[in-house]
Amino acid sequence: KDTFFFENVGSILSTSLVRENSAAHHRGGRTDFIRILDSLPSAVAIVATGNAAILYSNVVFTDLFLRREQTVGGLRGEAYVRSILAVEPTTRAVKEIYLKDVDRWFIVNRSPVDYGDAHDAELVILTDITNNKKNQETISSLAYSDVLTGLPNRSKLDSDLRKTFELSSAMYTNSFIGILNIDNFKLINNMYSYSFGDALLRTISIHLNKIPEIRDKIYRFGGDEFAFLVKNLYGEQVYEVAHKVMRVFESPFYIEGYE
Repeated sequence: KDTFFFENVGSILSTSLVRENSAAHHRGGRTDFIRILDSLPSAVAIVATGNAAILYSNVVFTDLFLRREQTVGGLRGEAYVRSILAVEPTTRAVKEIYLKDVDRWFIVNRSPVDYGDAHDAELVILTDITNNKKNQETISSLAYSDVLTGLPNRSKLDSDLRKTFELSSAMYTNSFIGILNIDNFKLINNMYSYSFGDALLRTISIHLNKIPEIRDKIYRFGGDEFAFLVKNLYGEQVYEVAHKVMRVFESPFYIEGYE
């Protein structure tokens, strides 16, 4: 929804500016049009269609791209900008890009504009959506993480299973899932405390996540149950992973002074 919102704002703004530009030319001046662009909070540039040479950039665009000593493959200044604006003819006018050099996300809106001087030009508007992206990542992380252990949760398992099944079907690879249940866990909660049981679950999670073959593929399935996903292993290799999981429980756990 956030992306849709910014895309529409970009399109509306771009259309309005094109009309304003056209009207300004009819009045015989470009000054008013440039004044509007200079006042915008988004990074705005007018570039030549053929080679992406920068014909104009507002203060935000200049500060963000042209006054920094950032490089992309050794490119700087206008060459840097041309590299990030270069698009194939089939690329849609509105798209989302990530600029690693400045660690920021943008919605890019491009539309033809009459800039005079016989230039075929495009109006390029870059709207910073970094905060929106970070918020989306935080929400996604919360949705797919178990609060107690920090492991991926059951929803994440469902999502990963769908992806794994699709990949396995397309590439004929093997994948296995294991379910682990802790015996008598309710008794542990009753004998000691629920906080003790929570600490035990966290400790088990840490130990399971140290197994190389399933690192980051351990899930809190629910309650005292865990799941683990094994990919691209065959035969005895799968059994070896299962043995490693069981060996986690061969040594005692020390929780709050208890063994």
